[in-house]
Amino acid sequence: EVQGAAPQIRVLQNHEPKHFLAIFGGQIVIRQGKPIMDGTKLQNQMFQIFSSEIGTWVVQVPVHSLVLNSNSAFFLQSDTSFLWKGKGFQLSN
Repeated sequence: EVQGAAPQIRVLQNHEPKHFLAIFGGQIVIRQGKPIMDGTKLQNQMFQIFSSEIGTWVVQVPVHSLVLNSNSAFFLQSDTSFLWKGKGFQLSN
């Protein structure tokens, strides 16, 4: 259809269009760089959970209470993992 010349688009992190996320079946993890090791263990990481009609995906955010909001859910990965769900978060089907 494109005679061997695949089209290219630039997708900015945290501004991914729904059609781009749909390519991954709504299952995607968007990280801020490589995971950082502290000796032999992984440093704490936090992810914001998003949900829409195309699926559910997560975006890595700074590990800080200031990023929490009532309309989202967050997952903290550390020695123990925690899930925090804001009262306004709705998981879409």
